[in-house]
Amino acid sequence: MSTRVLIDRDEPELERFVLMAAFNPDAPIPAGARAMTHVRRWLDGWSALETGVCWEENDRLVGAAWARRVEPVLVKSPLGQPIPEVLIAVDPERRGQGIGRTLMEELVAFAEEACEPGLCLTVGEQNAVAVRFYERVGFVAIGDTRTPLITMVLELED
Repeated sequence: MSTRVLIDRDEPELERFVLMAAFNPDAPIPAGARAMTHVRRWLDGWSALETGVCWEENDRLVGAAWARRVEPVLVKSPLGQPIPEVLIAVDPERRGQGIGRTLMEELVAFAEEACEPGLCLTVGEQNAVAVRFYERVGFVAIGDTRTPLITMVLELED
């Protein structure tokens, strides 16, 4: 078991992690989910040139985290730069074992190396476990979206 940078050959497996992250973890994935806009924006045009890491065990990915500039832009920096949005997911049977934290720490380090102004994400307000996880990593909730999603930002040092 180890972490590594996502590479081109990982692309087919990423859909599984997008579906885990995009929908309520306590509910089944809806029919037609793979074609939904908020799923496709994480997969269409993906390349290993993006910032991403995975956790691999026995030649199988059990977790992945990556950041990309997706449309529509969720958050901009004070200078107007789009802040990359994060997607992270870990296989349900491997959650709670530190894999997500390790992936997020490595993703943040990559973003800092790339001089990104920060990272952002959305999380369902009902997903208290994920909200607490993001807060422990340093993400802060911003604004009132008037939706069941919370927008969170992690500002990075200049």
